[in-house]
Amino acid sequence: MPLRSRFLQKIVSAGRWLTDRNGRWLLAVVTVFILTRVFSANRGLTETVYSRIVYPVLAVPLGLLSDIFPFSLQEMLLFAFFLYAIGRALHALWKKQQRLRELFLSGLRRIAITLSLLYCLFYLIWGFNYFRLRLVDSADFNPEAVNTANLKQLLTTTIRKANRLVEEKLPERQKISAEIEKNLTAVIKKITGQSFRTALNTKEFMSGYLAKVGVNGICLPLLQEAHIASDLLPFEQPFIIAHEKAHLKGRTSEAEANYFAWKACLSSRISAVRYSGHFSLLPYLIQSLPKEERMKWVKSISPGVLAHFKLLRERNRKRSRLLSKIVHRINHVYLKANRVTGGSRNYSHVVKLALGYRTE
Repeated sequence: MPLRSRFLQKIVSAGRWLTDRNGRWLLAVVTVFILTRVFSANRGLTETVYSRIVYPVLAVPLGLLSDIFPFSLQEMLLFAFFLYAIGRALHALWKKQQRLRELFLSGLRRIAITLSLLYCLFYLIWGFNYFRLRLVDSADFNPEAVNTANLKQLLTTTIRKANRLVEEKLPERQKISAEIEKNLTAVIKKITGQSFRTALNTKEFMSGYLAKVGVNGICLPLLQEAHIASDLLPFEQPFIIAHEKAHLKGRTSEAEANYFAWKACLSSRISAVRYSGHFSLLPYLIQSLPKEERMKWVKSISPGVLAHFKLLRERNRKRSRLLSKIVHRINHVYLKANRVTGGSRNYSHVVKLALGYRTE
């Protein structure tokens, strides 16, 4: 057979393989991977096309679907997948349809395809937002305002307001979520000009799993679900809820999610929600000071606020230190892989935004 004919035959064979079910998943993975490279190299394109046009179209109906169910849909789907996989394997063994080695290889293949599908869905439904324009690159961000004098001024204001609001009581979580959704939408619209509805309700995931591994909250965007740990203390809840909701609104940076959460809490008509915003920003501000100056500022914090920090330390001691370190490391690598500056240290970059980003 002539060389040219063999070459054409291989092209045809490759095309057939890519269009059957054995090749489609690989083609999808490669396509999404190429798109991540394109979007990461063109943040303006990502912002204009994906974050402002495509993502809202996906997020709004998924948010409405999420609010229909009071429980975590993704938790249920995860359990259903594992039960299906185990049941299918046991059935095949019982009927002797496959040998153990064949069953193992078949199982690995299905897991690979499932993970590939999740990878594609993750970026198509939410993950491309990692490559959108950042607030620190905006003309409204003034790096010269990020200085010690402004830091101490903000810290003074934050401590004073936290001391005044510490005794305020929170309403029920459903009311908090509604308040946070309203304020967060208004804040993001004011700053970015973008506004769309996301899931209203927050959910608990894996019956305390987040608490065990030392995670306060997690955004699972495939079905627009924001989850919080079951052991969150009341004064933490508004800020953590707002942080996870900010992720659902397409703000993938941890610093930006913290920043929008802080602004949303401070704009609340509920005093206890405003306290949560001030209280949650305090550690980031104090840790931004030189070590030798921190204790002087801590002494100006009221006994009531310090008691809340003590409750946090006691709660954290109940969490698994080993699992916390492992999850923290995984999160750090994951954030770095998605071009988040500083990885897990990005949370503390909220101080730069609080000092340098002009909202007026």
